[in-house]
Amino acid sequence: MTVPAAGMLLLAIAPWTAGPEPTEGLLAALRSAVIVETVGETGALLSSAAGVVVDSAGGVVTALHAVEGAPRIAVGTGPGRPATLRASEPSFDLALLEVDPSEATPPPPALAPEPAIGQEVFAIGNPLGSGLVVTRGIVAALPDSGADPSTPEGHLLIDALVAEGSSGGPVVDAAGRWIGMVVGKAVVDQTVLDLGMVVPAARVLEAVERLAARPPLPAASVGIEVATMSAPMAAALGVSPGLGVVVSRVRSAGPGNRAGLSPMDVITAVDGRPVRSARELDSLVQARHPGEELKLSVSTDGHGRILRVELDEQPAQLPPDTAPAEVTEIEGLGLTVAQLGGIGSALAVVSVARRGRAEGAGIRRGDWIDLVGRRPASAAALRAELRRQSHGARALLLRIRRGDSVRLTAIELNDLGD
Repeated sequence: MTVPAAGMLLLAIAPWTAGPEPTEGLLAALRSAVIVETVGETGALLSSAAGVVVDSAGGVVTALHAVEGAPRIAVGTGPGRPATLRASEPSFDLALLEVDPSEATPPPPALAPEPAIGQEVFAIGNPLGSGLVVTRGIVAALPDSGADPSTPEGHLLIDALVAEGSSGGPVVDAAGRWIGMVVGKAVVDQTVLDLGMVVPAARVLEAVERLAARPPLPAASVGIEVATMSAPMAAALGVSPGLGVVVSRVRSAGPGNRAGLSPMDVITAVDGRPVRSARELDSLVQARHPGEELKLSVSTDGHGRILRVELDEQPAQLPPDTAPAEVTEIEGLGLTVAQLGGIGSALAVVSVARRGRAEGAGIRRGDWIDLVGRRPASAAALRAELRRQSHGARALLLRIRRGDSVRLTAIELNDLGD
């Protein structure tokens, strides 16, 4: 049945057959469960899971593997609220999230007494991103107190249906009282069993109390901004497309700057692992902590090198560059620019011709161009890059600032006329 208050689908599975009407306690437990989603920098959905509200101050627990390294996390039963990873307990796959408590937060579920083998239980999850769904089963095994908490023997095991997206969701009894948190399916000798692994609620709450007392984990940073390599960018840089990210900005005095990174460098791997997108690089960095070292494989003008970077704490934002006039029309690009602060300052885009190459590349009036290839931006640098067309250059790579954002834009020059 559909729960009107929260818009969640409620199913009783025994297996795949309709069950009895839910109790008030079970409906209350549903109100304490949330959808947890990870979102990319472009807003694209990366993964879905579930979570449990553990306090009225915005604390939510979920499975660590579902959110670790994610650029952004959203929590809710409708439009998700932004959440941050406050702390984690990798030994049993627990993540403590923090959600802005300015909006009403549902109450945490009541704690259940110790379960018994054969007891009926209900698992609340978000299988395949379908919304909050309840499945029914029984307790198949109790945790062995002497077992490694990361193994199936160290978990409560249930036979309720658990699918991708169920991780992080609560398991409750018939009265809606919280028994534990799902972290995935049991795997024994590389065989996946039809049993869900559940961390007992008492263990979760003990960890939450301990983790909440710690200062928040600072996010790690290389002190750079990067762009995913596109075919025009690869052409402009003279490298093979499909592998690597291009450094668009390096924070002065940051870890990347100290290690020797420069704009237009291409990062192809982190600790030997190939990198194919800006999101992938961000995930690899956020899986580490400030003070740890990364080994970056970098290509500069076609020459490979290895840089060791000691990660720093993520600043609130990269500090803005100074960009305080000679107006110049750049024929062939459909672009008029002004050098407002003298040589070495950024070029202000004064106008963009309709249906010109600049407009086709997404450049707008009011943008700032601060790099032309590896060179500081100037009208002379733009003209020099355009002249390279007669010597076989196929694309022009610009670094564009728009508000607080910095991005790389490649303009293809294959059929540029004289």
